[in-house]
Amino acid sequence: MYSNYSCLFWFSLILFLSFGTNVVSAFDRRVQGRVMVEFDRAADDADANRDSKILLNHLQNKFPDVSLSIPRVLDYNLMRAATLQMDIDKEDLHDTILQAAMDTGLVIDVYPLHTFSRPIAEVDPVSFANKDDVSSLHRRDIPDSDLLMPHTMTQVDRLHNEHNNTGDGIFIAILDDGIDYLHPALGGGFGPGYKVRYGRDFVGVPLLTLNQTDGSTNNIPDDDPYDECYTKYNLTGGHGTHVAGIIGGKSDNFTGVAPDAILGMYRVNDCKGAGSSEIVIEGMLAAQQDGAQIISMSLSFPEGWSERAVAVVAERIGATGVIIVVSAGNDGQRGAFTVGSPSSAKGVVSVASFDNNYTIKETINVAGFDEAFDISIANETLGTLPAGELIPGDNNGAGGDSDACDPGDIPSNVQGKLAIVQRGGCTFDIKVQNLESAGSIGVIIYHNQTEDAPFLPLARNVHIPVVGLSEDDGTTVLEAIHRQSQQELTVTPNGRVISVPSGNTVSSFTSTGPSYENDFRPNIAAVGGKVYSTYPRSLGSWKVMSGTSMSCPYVSGTFALYLKALQDSQQTLIPVHMLEKYQNYAYKALTSSQTDNVTDTPYRQGAGLIQVYDAIYERIHVSPGSLSFNDTANLNKTQTLTIFNNGDDIAWYDIENRVSVSLEPYKDTSSYEFNTPAKYIDGSTARLHISRKTVRISPGASAQVTVTVIPPDTDPSLHIMYSGFVEFKSRLPEQHKDITVPYIGIAGNQRDLPMFKDSPTLEDIEGMFVYDGPDDVFEFDSSDNTTSPAIFLALAIPSARVHFRLHNETSQQDIGYAFAPLKYTTRVMSEEKPFTFANIWDGSYFEALPPAIGERIEPKPSKLKVSPGRYRIIIQVLRIFGNLDDRQDWDTWTSAVINVV
Repeated sequence: MYSNYSCLFWFSLILFLSFGTNVVSAFDRRVQGRVMVEFDRAADDADANRDSKILLNHLQNKFPDVSLSIPRVLDYNLMRAATLQMDIDKEDLHDTILQAAMDTGLVIDVYPLHTFSRPIAEVDPVSFANKDDVSSLHRRDIPDSDLLMPHTMTQVDRLHNEHNNTGDGIFIAILDDGIDYLHPALGGGFGPGYKVRYGRDFVGVPLLTLNQTDGSTNNIPDDDPYDECYTKYNLTGGHGTHVAGIIGGKSDNFTGVAPDAILGMYRVNDCKGAGSSEIVIEGMLAAQQDGAQIISMSLSFPEGWSERAVAVVAERIGATGVIIVVSAGNDGQRGAFTVGSPSSAKGVVSVASFDNNYTIKETINVAGFDEAFDISIANETLGTLPAGELIPGDNNGAGGDSDACDPGDIPSNVQGKLAIVQRGGCTFDIKVQNLESAGSIGVIIYHNQTEDAPFLPLARNVHIPVVGLSEDDGTTVLEAIHRQSQQELTVTPNGRVISVPSGNTVSSFTSTGPSYENDFRPNIAAVGGKVYSTYPRSLGSWKVMSGTSMSCPYVSGTFALYLKALQDSQQTLIPVHMLEKYQNYAYKALTSSQTDNVTDTPYRQGAGLIQVYDAIYERIHVSPGSLSFNDTANLNKTQTLTIFNNGDDIAWYDIENRVSVSLEPYKDTSSYEFNTPAKYIDGSTARLHISRKTVRISPGASAQVTVTVIPPDTDPSLHIMYSGFVEFKSRLPEQHKDITVPYIGIAGNQRDLPMFKDSPTLEDIEGMFVYDGPDDVFEFDSSDNTTSPAIFLALAIPSARVHFRLHNETSQQDIGYAFAPLKYTTRVMSEEKPFTFANIWDGSYFEALPPAIGERIEPKPSKLKVSPGRYRIIIQVLRIFGNLDDRQDWDTWTSAVINVV
């Protein structure tokens, strides 16, 4: 049958074929031809620089026709490693080269490398200063601006006010896209004696690029993490500056979570938020080696496995006592199992987001009016209007059907002034471009009809600020101008604090757990929706942004307060206990601010919103801080909670099951396509058998309670995701607060889920035909690569292993493997990346199962060319929690016949 894929897609496929490379790179984030090789870090004479030179010399001698290089060496205590770059056009030799590297005895592990983008944050176009006027940083005094910081929601204000705890001296490392450390609220400098004391730039360029010929990247590291994305390259950047302000910003009108903490910025993202796992790994290792006590990473790889290289390194660093805090991700609208990596790593803190209670509505003050006018900003990069004189933007007085559409109608005196025009007659871009050419410094466009919704004039290809006004407000302002003899009014940008309807509830964007292996994720939440913080001075100095990129640094800052409190009281506490106490005393959100009795699920909020004061000063601690009962087939049915009384009074609790809303993850039981977002359902809740209904714990003592789950009696094919909280309700509330421990589980056998999103396909490389009929035969001339068959695979469910068997149709026997296996794959979550795997078969095969990246197999399987004949490719996908040795745990697809001539 005919294929329905786009011509552009097939052009990309043919382009990749012309390079002779593995086409899978077009659809996932693997960096082709580039891996990280790890050396033995435990050896007394461990030296990654020496070992990498020996390795490279050995491989160059063994493969003289292949261009090989080692562009990066990581010589750190926790990882001695190097990146190995292999020619993309010699892809058929990559597996052999890696096996040879393992055979040297120098290499103990090999990791694939991936590109990534940080979680996409929502940016509110709020800026507090003319970007060309740094002196105006604090020029606006907005009433109730103290409400913008969510410190009352998290009890941070109590630590600041009651204990003067500002995180003084605690070192927090930030991995992000750089920082405007010259911002007054961020200390005004970099290095010893400044707030931003440590850091490096591991990117060194505005945009990272991948050389499609040799697989190399263009990064040029240096020692200065300054964010010059906008000032030097006209790119936005600013993310790291915003994150840093949340943690440690400090000025007359702004206080971060830990304003006296020491900061380090390790630039691992380019100006558009892109990066690679090798750069992130080096940033993490450098931060740990510099002495960071907390590492904050507002970044995410779109997968929930804990075995990727970044997750492995995060786990190692966490084991040294460094607290690693990571964004859970902003993919909640894509359904369940969307928490990313390294947030899924063992031993890190995975952070979800709540919405702030307040935010800023941008306004303008117009001379002669007591009340400000609400505006909408067209371009967040350009920000709001500068202060200035406002005149009509058309010689006909403005208010016509085609204001500023004709360059000849632009007033000559608009130079250096603001202009106001009415919508209509031409595009927004044309209006603004005409006024900009005449020297206007900003434009107000007002609506030409009455609407309830805010008017947003989307002028994109312009270089001056543009804002929108309603029809009524625009007419009022224009009439006021006409009443003036000089036809000019002074306009000043401003703002007002407004409440957020969804405040104190879980943000809609926050990723939904659990991990692919049903680990409890996210762990905890902080405020990440509508967060006001610092921004590069060249971009307005202040900004409201939303995302787990904002909640992550907030939690990092609270850990600094926690560490400072322990330091001041000469206490020590391991990070896992700190997280457990955060979980014990967290605020549990309802499903919406209008709902009184339905608790939101831990799959979205983790244990809830941090209450840092209670976590530090309450003396009762329950461990573990969360429970995962897993799915029905792998049910961890009975678990034990230990209650520690570290206080001076008897603690007395009633224990009960506080159920939360459940999730229905799939749309139906045939395709198992994910609900996007996951669907809330009532009534499908679990029962808990708790060994004790009440518990009393003497000072200095502990007690144990066993919790046995009875999953909901729902259709197991629905795989209902149940959740709730084991609640310890204090009988002595004057002495001890209530405590909760969140739990999750799945009512169904995950192993029963079908793995294929759609049936895999065998197609020609021009995309004209799909060979899926029972009698279809694909004709492949092995001497002409333009006749090669292409295989496409899209997974609905992530898999730990995928095999590609080659079957001889004539002998009816499997003879080997058409491709190397895949490990730890992701599910397809968007149409932009529609495949898990896509590759062109070149007519060769491995005699035995070849190694996946990072595996060592002895003896090494040979790679041979097939003889002329009839073959099929059989794809086998291991189901979730499947047994490699059990044939029943694999989903299988068999291609049409490929006739090789």
